[in-house]
Amino acid sequence: MKFNSKSITIGGDKFEIKEISARQRQQLFKLFKDETDPVEAQAHSIKMGCAQFVDKTIDEIFDIPGTIFAQLAEEVMKISGLGDDSETEKNS
Repeated sequence: MKFNSKSITIGGDKFEIKEISARQRQQLFKLFKDETDPVEAQAHSIKMGCAQFVDKTIDEIFDIPGTIFAQLAEEVMKISGLGDDSETEKNS
């Protein structure tokens, strides 16, 4: 079985984004359900779905620029079938 993946460039830096597994989805949904800070839940999604951050701590992920953080979290959610494509299409 192969997971979806893609390379994206943000601010001149290249990132490898991959679809998260069903188990990771479960962990992510639990974070949102348990009223975890939404930004922390996004950091977990980046750690799960972006190759460059797999070995980083959540605190280290918090130190990346906010615009890059937001775009990475959005891309991980989209490739994993969790993003809202209708909003993206409206703004295109």
